[in-house]
Amino acid sequence: FTFGDRARGVPWMMPGPNIEPCAIDAPVSLVDLAPTVLNIASLAPDPDLPGQNLLGKTLRKFTCSAWGMRLNTPEPKHALSVRSKTHRLIMYWNNDMELYDHRVDPFEHNNLLFEPTNDDLDSYEPILTELLDQMPQSFAEPAK
Repeated sequence: FTFGDRARGVPWMMPGPNIEPCAIDAPVSLVDLAPTVLNIASLAPDPDLPGQNLLGKTLRKFTCSAWGMRLNTPEPKHALSVRSKTHRLIMYWNNDMELYDHRVDPFEHNNLLFEPTNDDLDSYEPILTELLDQMPQSFAEPAK
């Protein structure tokens, strides 16, 4: 598992009648495959599925990922990632954060929040606010 974009850009090809070729330039996730296949098969969407139909008219601007361990303990450790078209914000269980600008750092080598100046923080505030607003606020109970 990686929060990085090493797994990004994997082509998904689904030939068939009435399927128009397209390229999607928005953050997407594997959870989007099931709603898209249901749409192609002309089946009703399942409201319990977290993904989006990639052939829909509007696509979300963000995608979220979660990673965790020891979730059934009093001190679980989890991390969250929110990805926009241009940035990724990662927040860890101890509230440490990493911010990457994929326009200039697609391999996430330069954490913009590592020893930033006050001017840096001021310039990052709009994107930080936007990405933090997309972070999940609660979690489902872990499966037993």
